[in-house]
Amino acid sequence: MSQQLAVTVIAGFLGAGKTTLVNRLLLSSAERRAAVLVNDFGAINIDEQLIESRDAAVMTLTNGCICCSLQSNLVAQVEQIVRHEGPAFDCLIIESSGVSDPSEILRALGYPRIRERILVSSVATVVDATQFSLLAGAAQRLAENQVLAADLVLISKLDIATAAQAGETRAACKTLNSRCLDTPETPALWDVLFGREPRLPSASTVAAPGAPAQSLFEHWSFTAPGPFGLQALRQLLASLPADIYRVKGFTHVQEFPDVECVVQVVGDRVEISRTGGEAGESRDVLVFIGARGRVDWTHLAARLRACLTTAVGAVGM
Repeated sequence: MSQQLAVTVIAGFLGAGKTTLVNRLLLSSAERRAAVLVNDFGAINIDEQLIESRDAAVMTLTNGCICCSLQSNLVAQVEQIVRHEGPAFDCLIIESSGVSDPSEILRALGYPRIRERILVSSVATVVDATQFSLLAGAAQRLAENQVLAADLVLISKLDIATAAQAGETRAACKTLNSRCLDTPETPALWDVLFGREPRLPSASTVAAPGAPAQSLFEHWSFTAPGPFGLQALRQLLASLPADIYRVKGFTHVQEFPDVECVVQVVGDRVEISRTGGEAGESRDVLVFIGARGRVDWTHLAARLRACLTTAVGAVGM
């Protein structure tokens, strides 16, 4: 058992705070060698790029962690980590996509070629206290399934949630899952996530049925070689249709031409903040995730182009 790799799966709906949680873990893990797999929904893995202290596609962090994008087969990625040469990792953190059911990852972890080499310590679902009660339809059903599949539920955004939102979210989550916690301070996170009785992957979970949750959602990306006007972009992002659940990416704005900005949108909350990236290192892409077949992406592309401060064209994909 001591040779098995401890694995924790971090799940949660779009924008719940999974990457923030992973960053908190990594930045406090000087005594641990952690590997991280990041699964993003879309052709461009924005979440992988938001992991802090990263260096290239396969990252060597200052604390000895590695991170890599979960773009290919999960089983092959996990197998590569458990069989890698060099000092063994103390743990593996898998950040699942916001539109995936963590049960799918658990089924993959039960495959015979890796299940004897790992121990699933926990499945933790992060729930945004400001947004959970506002979800409806397919988004609500998926978010509730993510809570049901978890060993423990971590409620986030309590610092910006109202008392009513916090109480309603806690009550809803406790109805679905008896193990519900306010996200603890960073020093306690490792014990919360890795100090539980392990869940042993079994062959029976591999064959469990289930339609992929991703089929209910679609992603669209917008690349802009010219800078946006900050106020115009902020106003547009604050007025997106309700069928767009998440926006994230990197861009430049006219007001800060020499630095890159990271864009984060969850519900009606818009954050545009400067990063350390220089203008010459531009990634300039915004990724939108919405309900499949419910968003007019062509119209949105025209609105975004109108926010650009140059005449250079932009491309929506």
